[in-house]
Amino acid sequence: MDFKFKKKGSILWEVLLFGLTLIFIVSLSNENTVNDRKATDVSAAYSKAAVLGARISEYRLQVGEYPESLNDLTKAVGQYGAWIKVVEKDPWGRDYVYLHDGKDGYAIFSLGKDGVNTGSDINAIQKGNIGYVGR
Repeated sequence: MDFKFKKKGSILWEVLLFGLTLIFIVSLSNENTVNDRKATDVSAAYSKAAVLGARISEYRLQVGEYPESLNDLTKAVGQYGAWIKVVEKDPWGRDYVYLHDGKDGYAIFSLGKDGVNTGSDINAIQKGNIGYVGR
């Protein structure tokens, strides 16, 4: 049998090429992971806001008025409540913002990763905050 060997140093180039390819693939997957994390945080903020919104609506139906703060949902009122055990923070570690006008509706929203409030009324949430508007 006649074995032919490659030129000296060709294995080094193959290993180098394999390493660079591996680094490229890992960097692509890391970027996708970061983007997936951002999307997951936003989805979690919407979901938690919707759950809090449902509890606020239950409170209003049972008590007859909107709670003054989210902490009111953790306390019993007469024969009703508590609607939640603890008020959770948003995915970025901040408190949810709760606004209500006393009669027409409410908004529950997260300020998002940047922590900037894009408005100060119930309709502000439609301008970029992450949350839920209810009646």
